[in-house]
Amino acid sequence: MLKQKAAVLAVGVLAVVLAGVVPALAGSYFAPIGNVTGYLTPGEVDTWTIDLDAGTRYNVQLTVPYDDDFDFLVWHWEFRYGEWEQVVDTVGLEGTGVDESEYFTATRSTTYHIIVESYHGRGTYTLTIREKFYY
Repeated sequence: MLKQKAAVLAVGVLAVVLAGVVPALAGSYFAPIGNVTGYLTPGEVDTWTIDLDAGTRYNVQLTVPYDDDFDFLVWHWEFRYGEWEQVVDTVGLEGTGVDESEYFTATRSTTYHIIVESYHGRGTYTLTIREKFYY
């Protein structure tokens, strides 16, 4: 009988401990969903497209060459007031030699355009799009 009561007590304590821990285990992470590499010269622009889902959080990362200044802009088309408009979602403007990283939530399920521009310098860049996932 003593063993049975000890086992019931242990199960009860375990349930209380897990109740306090399990919500803390729930969370989120960003995982890559797209990755491209390009080369720019001063004043040159590359344009990339990707289909994104409304309500989903994304991170755009641009790895730039040392001592160069590359920037990016993310936008999509929306039909507003009887005409199509370009809507800017986020802009990365960090400065010379600094990698860019910006977060945004897609407002529409549509094709998004990402413009990468060499403001100063030339070289190879890497553009990575990451999506937020929950567990």
